[in-house]
Amino acid sequence: MKKSRINSRSNGITLILGAGFLGKSIYYSLSKRNIPVVLFSRNLPDDLLPGNYSGRIEEIEKHSHIFDRVTTVIHTIHTTVPYTSYLDPGYDYESNVIPFRKFITQCTKREIRKFIYISSGGAIYGKPVGKNDIVTEKFRTKPISAYGKSKLANEIYLLSKKKYFADGIIILRPSNVYGIGQNLSVPQGIVGKMFSAALSNNCIEVWGDGNSKKDYLYMEDFVSGINQILNNNIQKIQVIYNISSGKSYSINEIIKMIEIITKRKIKIIYGDRKKFDVDSISLSNKLFSKTFKWQPKWDMKQGLQHLFELMKNLNNHYEY
Repeated sequence: MKKSRINSRSNGITLILGAGFLGKSIYYSLSKRNIPVVLFSRNLPDDLLPGNYSGRIEEIEKHSHIFDRVTTVIHTIHTTVPYTSYLDPGYDYESNVIPFRKFITQCTKREIRKFIYISSGGAIYGKPVGKNDIVTEKFRTKPISAYGKSKLANEIYLLSKKKYFADGIIILRPSNVYGIGQNLSVPQGIVGKMFSAALSNNCIEVWGDGNSKKDYLYMEDFVSGINQILNNNIQKIQVIYNISSGKSYSINEIIKMIEIITKRKIKIIYGDRKKFDVDSISLSNKLFSKTFKWQPKWDMKQGLQHLFELMKNLNNHYEY
């Protein structure tokens, strides 16, 4: 086997791809811990420290300077959500799979030691076989949306390039992450939309009867998981991990919690289920918890309450 061309370096920088909900949250968390980090995204938030980079991942070959002193990459970029990928699956492939492969090619020419890819939980596995299945990493992958298929295609391609990353590849499959900073203009992020509907007295559409169950992970726990990965000395990791709260709730249960917290009634319109949406799924977090000595600290009620307190400090705006 051809040996990796990567040499060990100290004082490396972590490069985050994407300034969306997950990318921004990871960036802020690492920055607060004084971890050397830079962000590369098409659109950068106004409140970032100097030294970050604006650009298009489709043109990554024009931005070779972003790799200077980078030893770890955290990839969070994805241009679609399940609903928009359903409307235009061709765009999903062109804007996610092709640029991802171009980016990996650039990484293999540099001294990147570790690659962390933020994939998806429910979209990758598809619909569980049994109603009460707890989905582990060994569960078969059968995505039902173009979004899930492009995420899975990226996983497979990344793993085929594992020899280039001396400290390994980590693929994270998160459950539904919620927290401050989500983009409410896209058809995703039911928790944020519920808070917005409660506080604005607007209606919110729920796909199905609201009884489907999923697990929801508070952003504070998600970024603590990222920190555990970066702080861990385990070498040559090449594993796929679920990261989740380990407990599932129905949409109707979450609606009641938010109504109690906000003291507002949420106006709900129950619509048809969508064939691209995995309506119920619960992910096991045991492998990730054991490997990285990590446990979620926020249960659903605590996470929602904390999120509401943050929103009040931002004058009830859910986004940053």
